[in-house]
Amino acid sequence: MKLYLNLWEVMKKKKITWIELAKLSWISPEHISKMRNWATEPIKLWTVEKLLNSLDVKIDELLIYKKE
Repeated sequence: MKLYLNLWEVMKKKKITWIELAKLSWISPEHISKMRNWATEPIKLWTVEKLLNSLDVKIDELLIYKKE
């Protein structure tokens, strides 16, 4: 099983750019870009919390756990 960050699909649904998300969440645009490209270390829970609050979504909308 694998955990997926559904961030870009949520952003598309909410019609929000990564720059707008950076301003709302106080997460640097560079870090958001790294998350987009999976070029980051494991994402910390406080980062997930900031994304959930900024996008006003539930955790199961942002994180998807799939069988491979």
